[in-house]
Amino acid sequence: FTHIPINRPRCPMRHFQQDGHMAMENPKGRANYEPNSWGPKDGGPREDPKRGFRSYAEPVEGEKTRLRPESFADHYSQARQFYVSQTAVEQKHIADALTFELSKVQTMDIRLRMLSHLLNIDKDLARKVAKGLGVSDMPAAAKPASKPLPDLPVSDPLSILKNAPDSFAGRKLGIFATDGADADLLNALKEKVSAAGGMTAIISPKVGGITLSDGSHIEADEKIDGGPSVL
Repeated sequence: FTHIPINRPRCPMRHFQQDGHMAMENPKGRANYEPNSWGPKDGGPREDPKRGFRSYAEPVEGEKTRLRPESFADHYSQARQFYVSQTAVEQKHIADALTFELSKVQTMDIRLRMLSHLLNIDKDLARKVAKGLGVSDMPAAAKPASKPLPDLPVSDPLSILKNAPDSFAGRKLGIFATDGADADLLNALKEKVSAAGGMTAIISPKVGGITLSDGSHIEADEKIDGGPSVL
């Protein structure tokens, strides 16, 4: 909406907005974010203290300026507090997610740069991610723009598992089963889950179902490779 000719500034603006609803331009370039590792040619617009926008320093009671508290430059304290507040399972999920995403990054320097940031958040987290990436020589920790606060307390509300409901009601349990599965065990499991207010879903190699140990046949709710991606 702000890009259409009647609304946009008369002065051309360079930014990283691309695509989207009612976009009027199609800016080229390899990166659509900043900071990035590409040079002036592919890296997109850069701040220019001389030619870029500056607030008019109107004398009122001093100069009008655009300033932020120093704490805005602290990029690590909240991340550290969030990480240390998680359970061991959740911390593993975070480390695995970082390893997965950084494995998609083709530029080694960027992987190392991210590890240098992780060292300022939690050294154990950085080591786990480095091991998953196959990095043996750890980089030095990144120099913080503002001194982080390493003593922020653990906050249990930041964890999902620490606040999980103490009930199975309303949840669904996926049961992986194949031909020959123990009928008594399967039926007992379904009864227990139902008594707790939960639901079950039979997941098998074929959506047509399976034959249990007592010869009975049950339909499957999901095919293993056709169910939700969470499987």
